[in-house]
Parts: sequence; C-alpha cells; structure tokens
Amino acid sequence: LELLFPHGEGLAMLQERSGPAPEEAEPGGGQAECSGQLASAPEEAELLRLKRRLIIDALDLMYFWYYQPRSREALKQRLRKMPLEEREIFIGCQQILDREAEIEALIRGGMFGPDFSKARDFYLKYRQPYLAAMQRLAGVARCLRRQNASP
Repeated sequence: LELLFPHGEGLAMLQERSGPAPEEAEPGGGQAECSGQLASAPEEAELLRLKRRLIIDALDLMYFWYYQPRSREALKQRLRKMPLEEREIFIGCQQILDREAEIEALIRGGMFGPDFSKARDFYLKYRQPYLAAMQRLAGVARCLRRQNASP
C-alpha cells in the first residue's frame, strides 16, 4: 500500500466505508481520494484488487479462528512477537470485515460458489465477536510484550 500510495494513507483508503463493492466498481470509473490526492485509474484498480484480497484473507483468518483447533494459540503467539505498528496494521486489515455491504456483495457474487447462504450466515454471525476478540488480543499482546521486556 505504501508503494502504491506513497503520499497517502493506504490503510485508511481501504477502510473508507464509501464507494461500490470491489466487484461492482469499474477500474477508472472514479477516483479514490487519499490525503487530498486522487488516485489514478491504475492505482484505483490496484486498490480494489488489494481490498478484495484483504477481505478474502480476513475471512479466511476468521474461519481459521473458529474452526481450526490450534489457530487461536498460534495467532496469540504471533501477536506477542509483533511490534506495535505491525499489530495496528494487522487489526486495521481485519477491520475491513466491517464493510458488510461489500462483503455480502462478494459472497452473493459467487466468491464461495453458488450456495453462498452458509458463508454469508457465518460472516454475519461471527464478524462482530471476531473483531472484538482481535481488538482484545492486540491489547493483550502489547501488555505481554511490556511485561517480558521489563527486567
């Protein structure tokens, strides 16, 4: 994101709630604004591609969190080792799950195949508890790092 938008806040652009869902937007059909600067059509297309990728990755991680037995502990260990800035980026990327209309449009659009109702129901049921858990984990990881760093 920093390479694509060197003068702007790339993560903030991804988290903006306005605009069409990634599959509905036409590259070059509008311009994303960041820090008062407009993104060019190629940058906008790349931003939409990155947004979709982040949504898919966040949904995957949410699925693992709920259905893979060791995923919670593995993520906790990983977060403990991350610097604060990386944890903030991680949490920021997970917050993309708040873009309910875009994500539902992707799901209805066939991202999980023609029978999407289970995927949609999973997303709607677990999104808020998952995001709350991620916020708590980011805070806990920060406290644990301070404790471990103290002599």
